[in-house]
Amino acid sequence: ETTEAGRREGERLRRVIQDNTNKLKEFDESIGNFSRNVGNYGSAVERVKGSFKELVKSIGPAALATAGITAGLSALGGALGGIEETNKELTRTGQLTGQTGKELEGTTARAKAIAKTFDKDFNDVLIASNNLSKQFGISLDESFQLVENGFIRGADANDEFLENLKEYPVQFKNAGFSAQEFIRATTVQAQQGIFGDKFLDAIKEAGLSLRELTKAQQDALTGAFGQDFTQKFINDINSGALDTKDALLLIANEANRAGLNMQQTQTLVADIFKGAGEDAGGLEEIFRLLTLT
Repeated sequence: ETTEAGRREGERLRRVIQDNTNKLKEFDESIGNFSRNVGNYGSAVERVKGSFKELVKSIGPAALATAGITAGLSALGGALGGIEETNKELTRTGQLTGQTGKELEGTTARAKAIAKTFDKDFNDVLIASNNLSKQFGISLDESFQLVENGFIRGADANDEFLENLKEYPVQFKNAGFSAQEFIRATTVQAQQGIFGDKFLDAIKEAGLSLRELTKAQQDALTGAFGQDFTQKFINDINSGALDTKDALLLIANEANRAGLNMQQTQTLVADIFKGAGEDAGGLEEIFRLLTLT
């Protein structure tokens, strides 16, 4: 449940992100305009840098120091470095997303703003957000919004949020989760102090197991819930009437109703969730986290 203090902090961070986005977008647009006007941006920057070198050579370091120009040139050199970095970011974004013009500049600024606000690497933010967008079939704007929400709500408490966004979206999409539910799952995992990515990994393993439904998985279900439940469950999975998410919720409800003994519970964890299920805290803990997602 969100506290009033948490809500205020979330609003503050959203304002910081928006402010950073606006400032960085303005800067990126000015660089993009310059790049389009001169034709070859990289060559233009190199020509400017070359002219500085020639200026220093012709005047001489001693005369520059006397005239107080050295500090100014140093500052200009730093500014050029920033411009070069932004150009690399624009290029990287264009290569990854296929965007151009204002759209490219806006996306680059948004990724930079998130990276700046939460002290993350620009490329990591861009790749993770783009992967979330592609795998779930949502726009980059929607993806950035979800990434921002994840950061604000504590999904990076274990410093693995962006890595999880690179690895798990396709598994959760295949399991029937929405992008919003996936972000909630990563947030719940971090908030509940689950070690590493074990909850996400348990859901991934369950998705693979329930799509395969080998004899081991069928026997585990039959041993826990009986033949009638298991046969209907298999039919619904095979027909597409049940996706992994709904199948897990059905198993959770049936497990709660049936009152499984320890052996039945351990067999279900071992054959459906594999080792990741044990690492995540066992059947009851997985189902508890799932209800929070």
